[in-house]
Amino acid sequence: MKKSTSKTKNSSVSDTPSSRSSSFITGVDTHLAWCGRCESMEQNYRSLFLELNENFDRMEFFSAPEEYVPEDILAGLKFGPLTCKPRFLLFVEGQKMDEIDGADLTMLQASLSKHIPKDDD
Repeated sequence: MKKSTSKTKNSSVSDTPSSRSSSFITGVDTHLAWCGRCESMEQNYRSLFLELNENFDRMEFFSAPEEYVPEDILAGLKFGPLTCKPRFLLFVEGQKMDEIDGADLTMLQASLSKHIPKDDD
């Protein structure tokens, strides 16, 4: 799986950070291997971090080709099997909270705002 900061991680979607001391939201750009990650959306991740800067330490984005996504998650996709259309999955504490079909920054932004854990301070 590839982190949006271009660090490579050899793990699957189910291994995304969920065992942190505080709640954390993880966004995963799932895609077919031959298609690659959604580069048009990737450039917006930094602005999403800045917009939700009070929760800067509670968000992370990854890219995962289909072969790294567990079968139970693939079987439960709301919009059917993965295609060349981007699909974003949001997880909080290991639980899938939302699925965004397509490169829709407005929907991703709204879902992040809705599901991002609140700061405990």
